[in-house]
Amino acid sequence: MTTEQTYWINIDGERQIATGADLEQILSDIAAGEAKAKAEELQQKEKAASKAAILSKLGITAEEAAILLA
Repeated sequence: MTTEQTYWINIDGERQIATGADLEQILSDIAAGEAKAKAEELQQKEKAASKAAILSKLGITAEEAAILLA
């Protein structure tokens, strides 16, 4: 008979027992969440760069745009 090693983990302030497979899934979920956050951050930067390029083509500086939007 084989026994699987278990671990105590803390999830949202509660201690829970997890197996190695549970830990792998948790780490996978964390990595996916971080990848999604980085992709969203990159998308926001791309949008900002696109807006800046449009303003530049129109001859509007960032300072002028801030005044117009205020």
